[in-house]
Amino acid sequence: MSVRSELENLKVKAEKALSELEDKYFKKELSEDQYKKWKNRLEDYLRSLHKQIEAAGSEDSLSLERSLLYEKSEAQKLLTAFLDERVKRLIPIIDKEYGVRYPEVEKVTGLSALDTIVLIDQLAESNILSASIYSKGIKCPRCRSNNILAQYVCPYCQSPDFDKGKVIEHFKCHYMDFELKFKKETELLCPRCNSVLKNLGVDYQKHGPWFKCSSCVKFFDEPLATYSCGDCGSVFELQQAVFQSLYSYTLNMNYISEYEKVTIPLKQLEEQLAEKGWILKTPAFIIGVSGLMHQFSAALWFKKEGLEAILPVDPDIILEVYTSSTGITADKVLSFAVKAQDVDCRVKLIVGIPRFESKAIELAEHYNIELLPVRNREIFIETVVNYVLSREVSERLRLQTAETAALEDALKMLDEKLVGEGD
Repeated sequence: MSVRSELENLKVKAEKALSELEDKYFKKELSEDQYKKWKNRLEDYLRSLHKQIEAAGSEDSLSLERSLLYEKSEAQKLLTAFLDERVKRLIPIIDKEYGVRYPEVEKVTGLSALDTIVLIDQLAESNILSASIYSKGIKCPRCRSNNILAQYVCPYCQSPDFDKGKVIEHFKCHYMDFELKFKKETELLCPRCNSVLKNLGVDYQKHGPWFKCSSCVKFFDEPLATYSCGDCGSVFELQQAVFQSLYSYTLNMNYISEYEKVTIPLKQLEEQLAEKGWILKTPAFIIGVSGLMHQFSAALWFKKEGLEAILPVDPDIILEVYTSSTGITADKVLSFAVKAQDVDCRVKLIVGIPRFESKAIELAEHYNIELLPVRNREIFIETVVNYVLSREVSERLRLQTAETAALEDALKMLDEKLVGEGD
């Protein structure tokens, strides 16, 4: 679901809640103070939602394409490999059957060679991957096959029978041949005139390495390259070949926050906690005490009687997830703290993959924020579920709920007493 769709759904729920609030007030099920308090909060929330929907409406088509791609498990596997630095760059290879392949992606995703190319193309077209030219390959000009065999021949007679080596030219008789032909024990002896070659630059000169054709006995500095197609049998020279650009790919770091969110299995976390009596919303759009709306990775409410339709207020736990190849920094904690301070919430939690820096830990203690380090994404669900269901968290929620209930009872009794004295 896109951000805009999520916001539209929240707007419908908020409008419904406002309508129900007015019905309860006119039926005298709510006091005027309660009605005004909730009416103001919901109206502020609706105004904030309206602004968010307008902003979301300006998202370009590439953003929608990215969101659809993020839902693909194969795309998530590849992005996770990038984020974990198991993959840093996608390197192409030439394959006779498929043309171009990316074996590393095939291994990570489990896709076939052809499906891998489709996935990479989609990720590149949506700007998730950044492409750069890695090399140039050639194709057959007749059938466009990549199954090409390079052949090298003598440029004079086109014979493939030639040798390579350093060449000596004897100035006196103008004989030229490979250096090995001149060597006789410790001396250089001309095979044609039997003269001993003593001084380089005076008696002889060295060339090369050069090539010598065994058929026409001519020397040349480089052979002529020709190419044959393994599929259709065509023979052609380089000038006739069709050139193909081969691309390598890296992760586009402009969308790092998007990748990090989608590679964390929050939906699976939602399913597991639902079995334990929790309601989890992800992403979570929460109304703060100020009336402003804040977005978190997730928010959790423990199911209570009559709490089936969750309003975007007062969660039991707000949760933000950050990932880093090294450690979660203090600025991430501060970013969360600014939003979290405006939310009426019992537990404020940051999950960090794989760990938190020391300054981040100090800052979290200052703002009374819980930190939960998770070594890797594979154990994310298990670690968070164990934390939420831990005795410590359950006891804290129970005590805070009891304290809130006791305070409400005390205020109610005081209110009744004041009303009685007034009579």
